[in-house]
Amino acid sequence: MNPMHALHKILANCARPQHAQVAPGEFLEVEPDVFGVIIGVNGTEAKRMAADLTELGVTDLPLKDRIYAVSDHASPAPTVAIAQGQKLWRDFFRDHGVRIFDGGAGVSHLVLPEHGLVRPGMLAIAIDSHAPTMGAVGLYACSL
Repeated sequence: MNPMHALHKILANCARPQHAQVAPGEFLEVEPDVFGVIIGVNGTEAKRMAADLTELGVTDLPLKDRIYAVSDHASPAPTVAIAQGQKLWRDFFRDHGVRIFDGGAGVSHLVLPEHGLVRPGMLAIAIDSHAPTMGAVGLYACSL
């Protein structure tokens, strides 16, 4: 068995089904440990997301205990329209049992490590181009 790089060990652990060994170039289906999302500013998108889930018959978000929503962009809201959009997103996340970090908590890629929600050996997916900076604490983080 060849020794694996730390990244390969993380991916092997998060692969479904789990793998004892992974190699560069191998395709894997992975289940991240953490999903970081930003509370959006477009209320239309929140309404569309809720409608799409209803249409699909999804009443309970899968893996919601691994999803964290952070209000770190446009906070405080610079316009009434943005504030209204953020409220719709907060309501959506609350209705689905997602933990929320409101404005003032900090930026998502710092909030998650500061609160111990990401740790060494984990795989995190975040909607923030700076997500890979969380790798400083020993996990693999990438952005969508």
